[in-house]
Amino acid sequence: MAKLNDIQIGSEKIEQIKMANKYPIEVVGANKYLSFQFIAALIDHGGLVDWSTFSAHERYMKVCEHYDVIPLNQISFSLFVVNNFNIEIINKKSCGKKFRVFRRFKMVQDGSGQTYKL
Repeated sequence: MAKLNDIQIGSEKIEQIKMANKYPIEVVGANKYLSFQFIAALIDHGGLVDWSTFSAHERYMKVCEHYDVIPLNQISFSLFVVNNFNIEIINKKSCGKKFRVFRRFKMVQDGSGQTYKL
């Protein structure tokens, strides 16, 4: 089993810090806290964006298996990603086969203070 400190690989930990503040370990429990941190780490390192939802969940499952953490199921995983990050799911068709793909979007604020998705 790997150590908890091994999760924070690389220099960008923006999403991990956001998730630690939004879902503190005392509230959600150690297992869910680690699970959320794994998702945030994958996003920080480009492991989810522009990947199919199935492939992204498979990567997440491998990380959870490596660290002995109980993972979220595929639907909960996708809902958590869409609800907590600037990521949406779009339908993409390639060679006659339909895929659902995670895509990042930007939030833009105009002069009047309204926020729009780009």
